[in-house]
Amino acid sequence: MPDAETATETKGRPADARGGRTLARGELDTLIGPSVRVVRNILTGRIVAAHGALGARPGMFGLMALIVANPGCSQTELAREAGMDKSAVLQVLDELEAKDCIRRERSKADRRRYLLSVTATGMALYEALRPVTARVEQPLRDAFSPEELVLLRAMLERARDALEANPMAGD
Repeated sequence: MPDAETATETKGRPADARGGRTLARGELDTLIGPSVRVVRNILTGRIVAAHGALGARPGMFGLMALIVANPGCSQTELAREAGMDKSAVLQVLDELEAKDCIRRERSKADRRRYLLSVTATGMALYEALRPVTARVEQPLRDAFSPEELVLLRAMLERARDALEANPMAGD
């Protein structure tokens, strides 16, 4: 039985999905970023565990998916599309290259540019990660209708576009 203090603290607030008490969110209820971050944190934790079992780390699947969809893309294009810092992308690409999962080839048109492609080893890893990634995300697909998922992705793209169109001072 909860003590008087616990009963007072949680009065009027619903239990979370795990049956535990929830905290008042205060200012966080007026902001978007913290809610997005919580979902990202949960997904990342699950991806770390699931992908780690296959020798991959977060970021590898997403970057490989972009390279598979865009063979010959550059590291800069990849960083831009992934919404990642170039140095973070380079670190993941270095790991993928060390695992013989991607190939970098200098562009003949622009020697400063590397063109990326996925190797046979990389395709095998990518194909192994696809169903694992789908399983990790399944609770999200189960929580929304197909129409809501389309709307959610569209809204996230619109949010990204808004942020990219309005950089903060110093960016």
